[in-house]
Amino acid sequence: MEMNFPVDIVIPWVDGSDPKWIAEKEKYMVNRKRDEGNGSSRYRDWGILKYWFRSIEKNAPWINKIHFITCGHLPDWLNTKNHKLHLVFHTDYMPKEYLPTFSANPIELNIHRITNLSEHFIYMNDDTFIMEPIHKEFYFSNRGLPKQMLKIMCVDNYAPETDFVYFDFNDMGLINRNFSVHDFPKSKLFHYSYGIRTNLRNLVLPLSYIFPGFAQYHMPAPFLKTTFEEVWEKEYEYLHHVSQHKFRNYKDVNQWLMQYWQLAKGEFAPCNMSKYCNMYEIGAQDEEMFEAIYKHRYKVMCINDSDSNIDFESEKEKLIQIFDGIYPDKCSFEL
Repeated sequence: MEMNFPVDIVIPWVDGSDPKWIAEKEKYMVNRKRDEGNGSSRYRDWGILKYWFRSIEKNAPWINKIHFITCGHLPDWLNTKNHKLHLVFHTDYMPKEYLPTFSANPIELNIHRITNLSEHFIYMNDDTFIMEPIHKEFYFSNRGLPKQMLKIMCVDNYAPETDFVYFDFNDMGLINRNFSVHDFPKSKLFHYSYGIRTNLRNLVLPLSYIFPGFAQYHMPAPFLKTTFEEVWEKEYEYLHHVSQHKFRNYKDVNQWLMQYWQLAKGEFAPCNMSKYCNMYEIGAQDEEMFEAIYKHRYKVMCINDSDSNIDFESEKEKLIQIFDGIYPDKCSFEL
């Protein structure tokens, strides 16, 4: 297969300041604990989405379609007539019984239902930016396999009080219910791109009875649509149950499950994205983040918002100023 297959991008977005959306969310929030899983930092808009579109048009013009997921609201500057833009409302692709939802997990788990979604697509959040020109082979091999890094590790990336640790445990539970370590293709266990440390870590897999866990990177992820379809076929009852949750739940799985499925099945091309991508926490790592942006240190960057106690307006102003300096010109996705 040559690199002539189309590659789409799927991006979910929410305007956390929309009064109608807030009112509906509050209606379902009655008697719920307000923790980091449904706090304001999960929904607030930083005003830098237009720079996301500018970065895509400048650095990845080969993208076939951008499937822009929203519950209904849209940025007032968005050019909805752009031929590369596909507006996807929750009601367009999610079954009625799953709506409304205020959790990213049902939104992510059902994206294979999007009309005309390409077999090859990249899932991105609105806090991840392509900072340098990249080609299609950055995310897919010439055989059409998603590029991923295999790094074996225990499910201990997140502190016990966060919901992500539950997602990871649940994801790996389904992985081990459907795959055997002994069937994993040995040809993909080690690879020069992983580096010495990761290759040494991977030595534990042949000695394990189960997959202990995979390293997770909060970065754009390449997928095959058929992976989602296969997981739904094998684990319909579990995914159906999760998709009915209005908010994050400790029984949830997320789109990491699909990434792990591709790894466990061996349906991936080995690579090491960590060389080219990095994540920074707004507020806690501003100095390092701004320096990385100015010096073009990474091809892809995640600007993560996880601290609801930061000076939001001040940080927002800084980010807008920086991105406006990098991407000052309007793109075809703007009016």
